[in-house]
Amino acid sequence: MTKKTTRKNQTKKKSPKTILLTCVALVLAVAGINQVWKGATTDTLPSDTSVGRTSTISSERNQLYAQQDAAKQREEEQRRLNDTDAPDEGLSRAAYENLEQPAPISDLNEVLLFKKQFIVSYSLKHLCPNYVCWSLTRERAESEDCKRSDRFEEDIVISERSRVQTSDYSNSGYDRGHMCPAADNRNDADAMRQSFFMTNICPQSHSLNAGAWKELEEFCRSWASDYGTLYICCGPIFDKAKPKTIGKRKGIKISVPDRFFKVLLYMGREPKAIGFIYANERCTKDIRDYAVSVDEVEKITGLDFFHQLDDKTEKAVEGRCKPAEWGL
Repeated sequence: MTKKTTRKNQTKKKSPKTILLTCVALVLAVAGINQVWKGATTDTLPSDTSVGRTSTISSERNQLYAQQDAAKQREEEQRRLNDTDAPDEGLSRAAYENLEQPAPISDLNEVLLFKKQFIVSYSLKHLCPNYVCWSLTRERAESEDCKRSDRFEEDIVISERSRVQTSDYSNSGYDRGHMCPAADNRNDADAMRQSFFMTNICPQSHSLNAGAWKELEEFCRSWASDYGTLYICCGPIFDKAKPKTIGKRKGIKISVPDRFFKVLLYMGREPKAIGFIYANERCTKDIRDYAVSVDEVEKITGLDFFHQLDDKTEKAVEGRCKPAEWGL
């Protein structure tokens, strides 16, 4: 017999021990493949170790990761602000609609105008706002997307017999004073333009408009940037039964306010509110000297601010005036 024939015969014959070892190897190989496949289709979160839970669905994993990220963001925001009253803005916005808007006015001839980023109660008697209100978010306070318009326009939604034109203020001795500031609308071109509609304007002393009133507007943006959303309402105060008027066109007489108010609400874990009143003239005192409670503003104006709050919260925030709470 040749050597070739001998090798062939040896190849065909295997001992029982060899067969057994081969089977064991195949079983182990299959088990290893299954384990690899299982690992490829199972997502285990770092946090699952402590709770004994394994997520087997990617969407569930993503949801849990999102929750963890949100918690981390809140912690980082809390540390950044170093403020125990850090807001949960999502809850405060969801709980109320137009929280900045006062209760309806029953005894005034008003036209409600819902602009893109603010609401105007326009007085057909005084031909200027009863109030203007808006929610000032951090985004709006910090945005630099739009340049200041500086182009005042008549608001065509008002009938011609009550529609103020920018020329009605010419040579009057008063500024076209914004209620909702142009700088609070730098995030949106349409809102910026609407802030220059004459329905958002009151006759305002230049020294006030360019001085203490501007300072208050800057404080509001700083607070919104630091804290989060502020709910703001402001407008004129008429102390005289027959206020001074401006305007030379027939039938167009714009009342000149004696004073101006502004109220603010911040909905953090501990909500707080404050009001301010300025005479329509040069105001040179410290801003704290013009601070009052929201209750005080309500007594003077007859408006009911932040009426959507529960009675306990509304009473607590509107009855106190603590400038130190606002860093003043």
